[in-house]
Amino acid sequence: MTPEEREQIQRWVNAWKRAGPELERIREEEVRATNTMAAFEAFKGMALLAAQKGPPKPFSGLVEQQRWFRLLAAKQKSSSERTD
Repeated sequence: MTPEEREQIQRWVNAWKRAGPELERIREEEVRATNTMAAFEAFKGMALLAAQKGPPKPFSGLVEQQRWFRLLAAKQKSSSERTD
């Protein structure tokens, strides 16, 4: 890593240290100002519509995701063995 890259990273860290508390204050303000019941009323229609389309699928996609991770790990392993 070059000194310029380290300096850029340090600037990013410092910027987020300054921005973090302000962003958290804004988030808390928005959460407190949110009308939870109105939001629920607005979104319950979507949940009802989804439920009318049929039962949920018996899988979450996690198995498929893990299969892709396993394939990727095997591919990375084989490519690193060729470069070693």
